[in-house]
Amino acid sequence: MDFTIVKYKQLLKALQKINNNFISFGGYFQSPNQSINQSSIILRHDVDLFPQNSLQMAQLEYSLGINGTYYFRVVPESDNLEKMDKIAELGYEIGYHYEDIDLVVRKIKVYPVK
Repeated sequence: MDFTIVKYKQLLKALQKINNNFISFGGYFQSPNQSINQSSIILRHDVDLFPQNSLQMAQLEYSLGINGTYYFRVVPESDNLEKMDKIAELGYEIGYHYEDIDLVVRKIKVYPVK
């Protein structure tokens, strides 16, 4: 599979041709029912290992006028406040990608919030 930003841009443009009603996850719950239809696109990202890729994706989405939500984990690989701030500054929702039970079961070290 080709997971490059070039292919992601092609995917977004193809989705825009079908429907330009991209909404954030929070927007889905806050929006009046009439602005959401069967072909609305709820765009959400789980940031696991590469927060820099997420920033590039958010910048691309922003340039195309696309809205979405980014969920960050609290593991060292993705817990990057600088990237979260930059994505939020573009107007995207930032959420917590929780997996507390999984962390306990796997005994993954999670460092404390600063």
